Amino acid sequence: MKLAIRVDAGTNLGMGHLMRCVSIARQLPPQCDCHFYLLETDAPVYDFLHRQQLPYTILKRTTNELRDAQQMLEHIADSDTVLLDSYSLQTVWQQEIKKHGHLLYVIDDLHAWHHVADHVINHSGGVKSENYSCENYTQLHLGYAFRMLRPAFMHGPAKRNRPLQFPGHVIISMGASDVPNNTLKMAEACLSIDGLNSIHLLVSRLNPHYETLTQWTNEHAPLAKIHEDLSDVELYQLMSICDTLICPASTIALEGCSVGMIVLTGITADNQFDNYHGLIDRNLAYPLGKLNDVDEVAIVDEILKIFAQPHKALTMVEKQMEVFEIAHHQLPLLFEPNALRLRRATMKDLMTLYNWTNDPDVRLNSFDSNPIPLDAHTQWLAQKLQDENTVLFILHSDTLEFGVIRFTRQNEEATIHFSIATEHRGKGLGKKIISLGEQLVQSHWPQIRRFIALVKTGNQASLKSFENYKRVELNDQFVLTKEIH
Repeated sequence: MKLAIRVDAGTNLGMGHLMRCVSIARQLPPQCDCHFYLLETDAPVYDFLHRQQLPYTILKRTTNELRDAQQMLEHIADSDTVLLDSYSLQTVWQQEIKKHGHLLYVIDDLHAWHHVADHVINHSGGVKSENYSCENYTQLHLGYAFRMLRPAFMHGPAKRNRPLQFPGHVIISMGASDVPNNTLKMAEACLSIDGLNSIHLLVSRLNPHYETLTQWTNEHAPLAKIHEDLSDVELYQLMSICDTLICPASTIALEGCSVGMIVLTGITADNQFDNYHGLIDRNLAYPLGKLNDVDEVAIVDEILKIFAQPHKALTMVEKQMEVFEIAHHQLPLLFEPNALRLRRATMKDLMTLYNWTNDPDVRLNSFDSNPIPLDAHTQWLAQKLQDENTVLFILHSDTLEFGVIRFTRQNEEATIHFSIATEHRGKGLGKKIISLGEQLVQSHWPQIRRFIALVKTGNQASLKSFENYKRVELNDQFVLTKEIH
């Protein structure tokens, strides 16, 4: 499978979206070919991509969703699967990608717009399906079972040779951008806590306060240490020898839970609310509230309250191990390499479609049973591909092609014609190609309110494929209809 990943990162955005997508790419099997597509951005992002040896393409900067989708489509193949992680690319972008037949996955923890994607992923523990507006075919994959953690954090809790200490060795990670400089605020607060062994600041060159934090760390050495752009293995190893993690309710909070740390978390952005409430409601982490607003005195008071109850902290870590059990992880299953999907037909499909349409069974069940000459078929296909009221899709996996479906629009109605290749009949693929086709057509033509199909009365195989369609027998055929609400 070829996975085209559309994501952005930078000084204003941080690295969170990119890191989630990298985490998914690292969890997929080797035969999955992942390629990243980003708008023009800052040099540290390019450096990160090079260090990780991730193939990427830079797109021209634009704030227009439709133009963004169109330039993405210029770079990817018709059969590519697409993964999107962006708050600025919403329904219009998804519609354009779906219109061209791509299987579409979207990562979204804001649920503030309508989705037409095939799959929506959110690993927040406090999110519910009713939070989303989406198509009836859209599958929602919500909760910790679909956590997008870096590979090193998918191996289970740390094997410590000592008990957790309070606060002990502390890691502070406030994200790559951290414009309010919560990193420094949390670090100063920790200096006031008894039992502090060390402070480890996780920063990036994207951090606008990088020089200030470096100077602060030098002033408080060897107690304090700064860490730049750690790999997932290096970060896991650091967490394994530390006790306490102070961070926003982003992915790193889940990574801290998976290691088995005392996690103190709060909110720095709107997309963290679901994850924050999930962690707190399940007693997996301690609440610090809105980190941009809380002052150092309040942080110290909260930390002192937490460490006055060490038994509660240990119970919390035990709960983390139950929730983040490796056996519960399902994310890689969403990207099975041979999933069936549709793509737009092109003139390259001429001979495949020609052979399918002249199959003896296809001609027998057609209302015109005469064989179709190649020149006539060539002319017909070229005309249909140019017709704005017609769309043709090929049902395929990564290695096989199974059939074709055609929709012809007239006002608010779309008429269906489909055919499954001889060697793949009897496998229920008729239902599959109709279901997938309906999804794409509703995205391509939002005005459609009714699907129609005409099937000869003797064609029982095709009749079985039209589930939930009303039947009216008329002479030697059935008129099948399905209303769209």
